[in-house]
Order: sequence, then structure tokens, then C-alpha cells
Amino acid sequence: MVEISAEKLPLVLDGKKADVIISRIPFFMIKKSVREKILSEIKANLEDTGRFIQFQYSLDLQKLLNKTFENNVDITFVSLNVPPAFVYTCTMK
Repeated sequence: MVEISAEKLPLVLDGKKADVIISRIPFFMIKKSVREKILSEIKANLEDTGRFIQFQYSLDLQKLLNKTFENNVDITFVSLNVPPAFVYTCTMK
């Protein structure tokens, strides 16, 4: 297990790129500038065919994810989760 700020993702990956990154980071508890930096690092560290999967309780992140991943974002509503949640799946292409 690695405990490090998500902004420093390249240090964890040690020069490699990820096929999939799964997150439940509470983005709206983080300053906007840090939120944008984290998403930028995630995108920069995914393979060309990679996916970023984010679990959230609201649709508030949708606009920023669409901007970051150039509208390659699918949203699934999980009503059986308590409380109900959204799963964003972002792709590079």
C-alpha cells in the first residue's frame, strides 16, 4: 500500500502507465486547483486505451471529467448502493 497524494501519481507508477485507475477520492472536499492537478496526472499516466473509474455520490464532477477526458465519460447510476451513487468511466479515446 502506498500513502501519497494523488497529485504525485507518477512517483507511484515509476515511469509506467496504468491500464486502469479506480478512485473514490472525495473530489469536492479538495481545492479546485488540486482537483484539476489530480485529474490531469491521472490522464497523463493512463495508457492510450486506459480507463479511469471514479465513484461519487453526485453529478458535480461530470463537467470537470468531460473537460479533462474530452467528453469520453460514461455515467452509471447504482441505485442499490447505500446511499445511491454514480460511477464515472472515463476513457482516453
